[in-house]
Amino acid sequence: MERMIAYCGIICTKCPVYKATQTNDDKAREDVVKLLSTLHGIVDLSGTPCYKQSTF
Repeated sequence: MERMIAYCGIICTKCPVYKATQTNDDKAREDVVKLLSTLHGIVDLSGTPCYKQSTF
């Protein structure tokens, strides 16, 4: 896959939100939210464009 860098500055193929979205894995999404809430206080990823989309 070609390397994509999102507006957030993260390389998409290395991003856990993107990976969970591409595989449509709700458990992985939950794990990402738990991790980000612990590290950064982020508890809702629904506003993140790549969170719900299956492709760009």
